[in-house]
Amino acid sequence: MIARFAAVDQRFASIDQHFASIDQRFDDINKRFDDLQFWLQLVFGAVVLMFAGLIAQWLLMWRRLIKIETKDVES
Repeated sequence: MIARFAAVDQRFASIDQHFASIDQRFDDINKRFDDLQFWLQLVFGAVVLMFAGLIAQWLLMWRRLIKIETKDVES
């Protein structure tokens, strides 16, 4: 009877070890997703900054073009 309980305890210990290895794999996967999220945010931020710069440049050129057109119409 005691040997049977020892065998069951050993099986539970091996199951616990298996779950610990699964937890380690999930931690590794989570770390990879965190790295991926960081790089995606970095790239997305760079793209947003480029578009904001292009829009600002377009607006400045548009304002300058309107000033030139109004000077031409006035003279």
